Amino acid sequence: KRSLMSDKEYVFDEQMTELSKKVRTLEDDLVDYYISKYIDDIYTRLSDREKELFDLYSDGTVKTGEISKLLGLEPHACSMRRKRLIEKCRDIMKEILFY
Repeated sequence: KRSLMSDKEYVFDEQMTELSKKVRTLEDDLVDYYISKYIDDIYTRLSDREKELFDLYSDGTVKTGEISKLLGLEPHACSMRRKRLIEKCRDIMKEILFY
């Protein structure tokens, strides 16, 4: 079955996809850059449990295994919470910057 899309349309579509990836990367870079500048605003929007996890990880010296013992979690659960926390911080930063 042959596609109805012409070669020109296909090339244009590929170029738009690449441009979209670059824009998303630029947005991510901006978010990462500004997170340190707005860390206090981000911190105030976290729950008490998220703040506790944030404080433990932001020290940089405490490993996931130690944090999981302190919080009474399995290491995998602790790692997943850390990933969600990072994503939440990035979402808050996007909200501050872009909305």
